[in-house]
Parts: sequence; structure tokens; C-alpha cells
Amino acid sequence: MVDIGTYVSNIGNDGGSYSGKCGTMGHIKSVTKPRTTMTNSPSAADRGGIHGRFALLLTSGFERRGVPTRRLFSAAGIDPDEASDPNYRLTQKQFTKFLRALTRVSGDELWLLGDHPVPLGTFKTMCRLVMQETTLEAAIRTGCRLYHIATRDFVLRFRRDDRVAHIWITERFEDSLQRSTVNRAIIFMLYGFLCWLVGRRIPLLDVRFNFSDQRRVLDPVKIYGCALKFDAPRTALTFDASWLSLPPVPDERRLTRFLNAMPGNLAFGFRDELSFTERVQAVLLQHIETSLSLEDAARILNSSSATLRRRLQEESNVSFQRLKDRVRHRVAVELIHNRSLTLTEIAWKLGFAELSTFNRAFKRWTGSNPSDLRPSA
Repeated sequence: MVDIGTYVSNIGNDGGSYSGKCGTMGHIKSVTKPRTTMTNSPSAADRGGIHGRFALLLTSGFERRGVPTRRLFSAAGIDPDEASDPNYRLTQKQFTKFLRALTRVSGDELWLLGDHPVPLGTFKTMCRLVMQETTLEAAIRTGCRLYHIATRDFVLRFRRDDRVAHIWITERFEDSLQRSTVNRAIIFMLYGFLCWLVGRRIPLLDVRFNFSDQRRVLDPVKIYGCALKFDAPRTALTFDASWLSLPPVPDERRLTRFLNAMPGNLAFGFRDELSFTERVQAVLLQHIETSLSLEDAARILNSSSATLRRRLQEESNVSFQRLKDRVRHRVAVELIHNRSLTLTEIAWKLGFAELSTFNRAFKRWTGSNPSDLRPSA
């Protein structure tokens, strides 16, 4: 488990926003059965732009405090008078610039939608924390704990059944517009982030909203591709629990690209940018100390051994063992040059029981002994 305490004190210190406690389900009041609406998987046309009215909705916190917003629209190249037109759409570039303008002026990563600001740097800190976890489940729990510490208006909660994973929002907003807007903003950013984290589009079982006005959902909800339920006791999303075993993809350059495109990229749906080979490499890297077998890696990736072997061959013309050796070779070279570990400790860290076995493997990979690469004192 990642130690959150050492990270929380740094939130807000870098001046940048993008470049909760986990709990069990509480008592739920008796409510009318949620109404259900179906959405199809997003088409290219659906991803063509963000509804202008959604942008207007996100400025409701500014309006509630009497803060002028026209210059925020203008900063993103948006005509605020046209934004209310039902046919008006924002490009991803416009939407990203718009949200960054909201963040910069408000000093709040939730753009004054709540009663208390979300400190700048919270999301960036959360990203770096969860990427250190070995599974999506552990990452979700860590993210929930961080937001419980960093925010005052809402809590993200997580529960796992035998077959279903549940993530929901707990908040106490009395104003209906404020409640629907906050819940809507959090849930679509949450889903986009989860998909990005594991490099896969996670199929949702359903999404529930704790408000009844479907018009407040607007275009971004089309990214969900599942049943939508309204008038629910809380806003939540559910998916098959088997996805919780997937590892986060620990790639610093990928994280940098993601943060540079935040937050507008999450509103346009997730694009699976990782190849199958890259996902296998991520699994091997996350489990570097256990020396995963082909069967182990296939199980983590929700694949069969035969499918994993075939896809690696078709996509990269490489065997699983060869890919595994490449990953261990790269990590070994980095650790040897780092000098913080002895060669015996490096061997253990790479899943070798004996130093002699590691020496033989390294010589097979490179033609040299590990000690030949150790920098002289």
C-alpha cells in the first residue's frame, strides 16, 4: 500500500493542477426505483464536440458567487452567446483551454462547483500515487483515501462484491443544480481516468445519477456506453470485478502526455493507445520480482495463454519469454548503474533465486557479466 501522508503535504506546492477514504455502503433511504435510459457506444460523431450548454453548466459556481465568466469563454476562443445554442459544440482543444482557464482563475480543480475548493495539484498527486500500485483495485482504494483527505465536499467510496465493483460519490449538496453538476463532473472524469490508468476501455454495467433531469447529463455521458439510471440514491458506476486485477501502466512519459492534455481529454472518451505488447510489458514490470509465467500474465490480462502467445507473435513477432527477458534486461541495467543495490539484491528483485542464475541469464542477454557494467567507485 502506498504511503499517502508523504504526498498530501505537497499538494498545491507546485502551483499546477494537472501538468477519500474507502468505506462500506451506508444506510440508504427508501426511494423510487431508478429510471433507466440506454446509450449506445460512442460514435465518431458523438465524440465530435462537447455541448456548449455543458460548458455553461460548469460555470455555475462562478455565477453563484457573482464572478463574471465571459472572459473565461473568450480565453478559449468560445463565444459565450453561441454556447447556449443547442447545436453549438466545443472542440477538445477549446474545452481543454476552457477548463484550464476555470482552474487558473478559481484556484480550484472543481471550478467552484462545490462549497470548498479542491486544492491545486490534487489530481496530479493522485496520478503519481496510484501508478505505484500493482492492481486497479489497489489504485482505486488509494485514490479514494487521497480525495477523502484533500476534499471537504464529497467522498469517493469503493466496494467489491464477488463479481461487481462499485464506486460511488457521497455528498450533501442541498441545491439541486449544484448536486447534479458536481456529480456529473466527477463521474465522467473518474471513468475516463480509470480507463486510461489500465490502458483499456473498461465496460460498465451501469451508471446511476442522483438527479432526475436528464438534460443535465448532456453529451459527455455518451462515453459510458451502458444503461443510465436516474433518481438513484447516489451517483455511482459499476463494472465487472475481474477488471480490478489489471495493473496500472507505469510509464512516466505516458503520464506526462496525459497530464498535458488534461482535463479536456477525459470528456471526449477514452482512446486505447496501448498495444497488446505494451500491456504485457506493463504486467511483467509490475510483477518483476515474481517472474511471472505465461499463464500468470494471461490470467491478469483476462486472456488465455494461447491468445496471449498468438497476439504477441502477430503484433510484435516476439515470444512471451523473449519479451520477459527484454523487460528484465532493461530493469537490470538500470539497477546495476544505480548502485543502490548489490548484485545479489538485484537478482532477487528480478525474480532470480540465486546470483549465479542471474549472472548466466545476463550474460545470455548481453554477452557480459553484470559486474562488468557496475560503475567504478
